Amino acid sequence: MKKFFIFFMSLMLAPGVALLVGCASGGGGGGGDSGGDTYDPNAIIITENIDTATTWTGDKVYVVDGYIYVNAALTIEGGTIIKFTANGGMAVNTGGTINASGGTALTPIVFTSIKDDTRGGDTNMDGSASTPLAANWYDILVQENGSVFNYCEFYYGGGYWGDTLEIDAVGTVTNCTFAHNKGGAPYNNGVLNASSADAGTVITGNRFYDNVKPIVINTTFNLNSSNIFQDITGTIKNTMNGIFVAGTDIIGNISWSETEVPYVLESEFTVDSGSVLTIAQNAVIKFTADIGATIIGTLNANGSSGNPIVFTSIKDDTHGGDTNADGAATTPLAADWYDISVQANGTVLNYCEFYYGGGYWGDTLEIFDSVGTVTNCTFAHNLGGVPYDYGVLNAYGALAGTVITGNRFYDNEKPMRINTNFNLDSSNIFEDITGTIKNTRNGIFVAGDTISGARSWSETEVAYVIENYLDVADTGSLTLANTVVLKFLSGIEMDYSGTNLINYNGTGVAFTSIKDDSRKGDTNGDATATSAANGDWEGIYSRSLSDYIIAWTNIFYDSYAQN
Repeated sequence: MKKFFIFFMSLMLAPGVALLVGCASGGGGGGGDSGGDTYDPNAIIITENIDTATTWTGDKVYVVDGYIYVNAALTIEGGTIIKFTANGGMAVNTGGTINASGGTALTPIVFTSIKDDTRGGDTNMDGSASTPLAANWYDILVQENGSVFNYCEFYYGGGYWGDTLEIDAVGTVTNCTFAHNKGGAPYNNGVLNASSADAGTVITGNRFYDNVKPIVINTTFNLNSSNIFQDITGTIKNTMNGIFVAGTDIIGNISWSETEVPYVLESEFTVDSGSVLTIAQNAVIKFTADIGATIIGTLNANGSSGNPIVFTSIKDDTHGGDTNADGAATTPLAADWYDISVQANGTVLNYCEFYYGGGYWGDTLEIFDSVGTVTNCTFAHNLGGVPYDYGVLNAYGALAGTVITGNRFYDNEKPMRINTNFNLDSSNIFEDITGTIKNTRNGIFVAGDTISGARSWSETEVAYVIENYLDVADTGSLTLANTVVLKFLSGIEMDYSGTNLINYNGTGVAFTSIKDDSRKGDTNGDATATSAANGDWEGIYSRSLSDYIIAWTNIFYDSYAQN
């Protein structure tokens, strides 16, 4: 669509379609009047497409008057200044390339507005009558492989589309500066728009400041930590200061290593089978509304103490700043974004933080039909309950071998849901660091039905809530630590062989109703709306006795023991 539009605009706007100008190498004659505008007589006016190999030299100022196509090799020397008129820009077409690699830190190649008098002088010869602004000119669109921009500076672009440099092929953008450009509205493009760039594109060592939306990438290439998102003084940043990710599928081994600004996911994406996404320590990943991620390959998010990886809402200004640039107009809430669904073995999440997730499904992190590792992570301000009652960390579909240790849960509705495939120790914490903020339904909810191997449950801070009929099979065993409490939903029972429920009578061990707030707190989160009563749940059945247990003194509110 954009390519067609630019072709149409070139017919309508570019004087070079109707006017011929001299000088084959320079591409235009100096000192003329193009379309009624008067320019510095020393400037080279460009109004025609580049159809033959052309070099622009560093001792001249070039004015691109209108929108032109680059259909051949255009070489731009270091120190060259290119100015664009309103509606001016360049599109690299089939057979064309821009080789702007000759710049240095001291002799950059400059792309700017005709109104910019600080670079190349008063080229439009109007004194102080005009001043440059973002969106003064259109953009540079690269649609063919091979263009290189090194030590280039881009100022005051972004007219019409919002972007200033767009890469729709394989390109290289290194050590460049993007400042005072637009980005963003009306088409939500970044100043550097690599949303359609091909794998192999390199974007390193660039500086972005005083733009609206600095950069949009896709999921086909890596991005390291060498790009900078503020001016050299560190005081001027970008309005929406982040890296916006618009792609849908990660194929291959991709790494996101930028930590100065967050990555903002603008669309649902999938790490494909056999592919790996590696996220660096201290990286912040923000999700826009109703966005999530599916991991069919591997997600490697291995943070460390003091250097966590954060997954949060675009509205969360406390992590990565005010990335949506709305000040206090919006605040983050539970269910702002969907979830991360892990559906293949090998994903590692260590020292990660998950905030404000749980939209649509209710969970924020799901381990499904796979083995995963979730260690030392924090889950806070998420949903976890309605509409599907999955829990913030939903390990209901996790396979044996899954590890969930050392995590902290607080200010969620329903913190965790597990099955009977794996063990759970006492290392997870269910309150904030001050001990004052817990979860609404503060428990570990167990949705599996059969324990067929040796399992141990050792969490004592909160109760285990048995949501389904639970059978400790003859081939399995369940070991309970002292002070472990099992709470049962209405109508639920637990069966065992008579010998494979180990430490059932340990100190403080209890079997009771979900409505029993006296043991491990208000696990159903309804305050005093309900109270425990005999018959709340079915009871514990012993296969060796062929009957329900009545004699144990640590069974409460069931249909048989009725203590």
